[in-house]
Amino acid sequence: MIKYERCKDVFEQFVDNYDRDNDKISLKYFHTLRVADFCEKIAESLNLSKEDIAIAKLTGLLHDIGRFEQVKIYDTYNDLVSVDHAFLGFKILEKNDYINNYIEDE
Repeated sequence: MIKYERCKDVFEQFVDNYDRDNDKISLKYFHTLRVADFCEKIAESLNLSKEDIAIAKLTGLLHDIGRFEQVKIYDTYNDLVSVDHAFLGFKILEKNDYINNYIEDE
């Protein structure tokens, strides 16, 4: 079972690698938490299983993970003048199996 509070702790540690005083980083951080909550509410409204609700919420938490590095390097959210943030997010989650930090061994 995915434990969201543990996932949020891992995400918090990830965000600690970025300047939280940067308005773009702060905006993206709070946006991400809101999206995770909306994903949970949508999943609950669909009467999904607890596991599927947890997966939906985790998906919301990770949906924009590439934006943090994009802002750090390029100081923009604009993919056209920087990098595809979705691909960058994939690379972050892939690097050293970082995605596994969000999944408990069972």
